[in-house]
Amino acid sequence: MNKRFFGLDDLAAELNRFTPDDKSLQDKCLQFISDTSINNGIENLFNSKYGIRKTGHNVGQAGYFLTNYKFPIYDTLAKRSYSLLRNKYPELNMNDLNDKFDNSYFYNIRNLNIKSTINNYNKLDNLLWVNRQIN
Repeated sequence: MNKRFFGLDDLAAELNRFTPDDKSLQDKCLQFISDTSINNGIENLFNSKYGIRKTGHNVGQAGYFLTNYKFPIYDTLAKRSYSLLRNKYPELNMNDLNDKFDNSYFYNIRNLNIKSTINNYNKLDNLLWVNRQIN
């Protein structure tokens, strides 16, 4: 997000349109991650594009969480590390991640959080970060 022109401005404007306050946004994020099949609007925040590149082209989706580390991070590095873990630990029966963004990412990350018995998105993100540094 820090390499995008107007990315934070675009995201802030979208969040202001989406919910009146941080508490409402937190509640919607936590509700969504506990059941990714619900449609409470959070998925639209991830499907939107924020900012532009130096070339003037639109930038891809942005991940955001405001839940004191109770919501997973969505980025290509986490996706790559997830795939490495999937190959290394077949006993976890992890699903493949889709190439394009969709709600299944959050469903699969939630399942990894549970199956691994980590049960903490901050620690899970640390694992994903360390795993991509090692491999």
